[in-house]
Amino acid sequence: MAPARPDPAAAAPVALALRVASALRVACVAALGLVGSAPAAERPDAAALAARWAEVSPLVSEHSQIPVNLEARDFERIAAGDVARSLVPGEVMLASQGAQWIPESCVHFWVALQDPEHLPVGKQDTVLQRLPGSTAARRLNYQHVKTPWPLADRQQTFAVTANKALWEASGGQVWERAVSMLGPELAPSPDPDAVWIPYTGGGFVLVEALGGCLTILQLEVDPGGSVPADLATRLGLGMMKRNMEQIAAYARGTSAHYTAGHPPVLRPDGTVVPAGGL
Repeated sequence: MAPARPDPAAAAPVALALRVASALRVACVAALGLVGSAPAAERPDAAALAARWAEVSPLVSEHSQIPVNLEARDFERIAAGDVARSLVPGEVMLASQGAQWIPESCVHFWVALQDPEHLPVGKQDTVLQRLPGSTAARRLNYQHVKTPWPLADRQQTFAVTANKALWEASGGQVWERAVSMLGPELAPSPDPDAVWIPYTGGGFVLVEALGGCLTILQLEVDPGGSVPADLATRLGLGMMKRNMEQIAAYARGTSAHYTAGHPPVLRPDGTVVPAGGL
């Protein structure tokens, strides 16, 4: 590991928060395992999107680990081809949330999220290690995030869980991967100079909607050290669109990538997504 680096509270707080938020947002998206705007002619209108969300939101409220909050203005932005971004109450703290619609089934997005080894983001600045006890449905991870000098690196242990109950209750219409924190004692070789991230939460909720997929990403991140959690969250919100669009091309390419010979990807209920059948 790199030599110890100071994490001074006296440094410019906005600049520090921005740099940490940038590193952690990319790292969290990469760890979770996103998709660009559809052509205007193919996008459903705001009313149709809102109606579809109204159909599934009771199930999400009952079974989801992620407190999704979508309003009328969000559907207007999504219908216009944009990523609807907002600050919403999370499970523990203020969360950044992004939502958009893509003209493909959610299974394409799901396969992309399950394929972190090939995901083209976050590889330069983060190390993600699978921990013993991981299963296909619940992956246990140690993550080390390299941050720019003079900040100390960050590290955390967390689980990413596929929500079987929500998927089954919705008849396979709603997919979820949610993050939950684990203890530092699970880290095999922690960096003694890195700051432990106090809290990470959120995840993806994917809804089959009107011939495509309504994709929702919610992130709660407290970077720890001298960086205020609220400031990092607000700055991270500005990166939400870029993060979602970075994974867009990859998610769209899953049909060509997920073919015979690729390690199998499982649905939330543990059944295999057929390779070459997307």
